[in-house]
Amino acid sequence: MEGEPILGYKQALIGGKKLETVMETDEIRQAMNQGSVLMVKPKNDEEQPSIVVPIKLRGQVIGVMNIKAPSHNREWTRDEILLTEAVSERLALALENARLIQDSQRRAAKEQAIGEITAKIGASINMRNVLQTAVEELGRALPGSEVVIRFQNNNGNS
Repeated sequence: MEGEPILGYKQALIGGKKLETVMETDEIRQAMNQGSVLMVKPKNDEEQPSIVVPIKLRGQVIGVMNIKAPSHNREWTRDEILLTEAVSERLALALENARLIQDSQRRAAKEQAIGEITAKIGASINMRNVLQTAVEELGRALPGSEVVIRFQNNNGNS
């Protein structure tokens, strides 16, 4: 989930795609706030019945699945409701696993960079080379940054 935040995804008859704007309805807000499945009956002939299922991780609602029926007179069965709840639980775990893997990869990359920098610094044999290597490698690791290494003078003053 690098870069810009992901708002969500939408699957329609023609395929899935990333959401470009936040989908916000009263039903979605209600399911997010209550943390329970919400069955939505159509108010007119234009609307379809839907089921809004919260996605919870460690008891916290982190999102919702809003599933619309293909036909106006559709009734959701108990098995379908249980299926959506099970998918919601597994989705929350999969999202958490993906986040943990990304965090781990970022930490590993950081540790690798630190290891490479310290290896180059350690390979230097005199103080001037050690300091020059340190500022050069930090400058490469942090592009555009100005790196300064400064010491206290002999009498302990800065």
